Amino acid sequence: APVLAEGRKDLDIYFPHSKWFDLRDGKEVPVRGKFMNLPAPVEGVVPHFLRGGKMILKQDVTGVKSTEDLNNVFNITVGLPDFATKGETKKAEAVGNILDVPNYSEEVIYKQCTEKNCLMNVTIACAYGNNTFTTTITSKSDSSERTENPIEIKEIHLLGAPGDFFSSKPTGKVELKGDEKSVVEYKFDASTQVLKILISNNLTLSNDSQFILSINV
Repeated sequence: APVLAEGRKDLDIYFPHSKWFDLRDGKEVPVRGKFMNLPAPVEGVVPHFLRGGKMILKQDVTGVKSTEDLNNVFNITVGLPDFATKGETKKAEAVGNILDVPNYSEEVIYKQCTEKNCLMNVTIACAYGNNTFTTTITSKSDSSERTENPIEIKEIHLLGAPGDFFSSKPTGKVELKGDEKSVVEYKFDASTQVLKILISNNLTLSNDSQFILSINV
């Protein structure tokens, strides 16, 4: 939501009826299907938002001057939709995609993305109940049979995580199913309702891969 009028330092932004998050701090936008006035000073960050049920993948671009300097390590930022109650469990799911290529050279992008589908589809499903919060990451890709520079995930940021679940234990360990060697930790910020999952050994996404992360409180 960029400022388009000269001298304007705030914006009246319309949010379609859905759950939205301010990516500057991760907080949920408190309106749905309405306008909201928000500050947008010229010296600040342009207001940008993520819809519930969607995700984006971000990289550390420190020192990056061209696409050749980019690696394949990402952090996932997920906007969780409203949790739906099914029995004793509450569930929410988000989807997104990413270019599944070994590098970002023009030659690779042209060849992989014109000759076949080069997108990796990623789904993150969260569920909680009975003192357990699980995050299931599933990826599918038509081009991920390669082994050179696969997509790796270092951190997962869940926006709109349930404060009622994490209020008693805002930090702790995460169990990664089938992998007892990796050190996975979580940090929950009650002021923003953002849950960060930090992974010591990056998760490698490939075609038809799945990871299940569990938090017990």
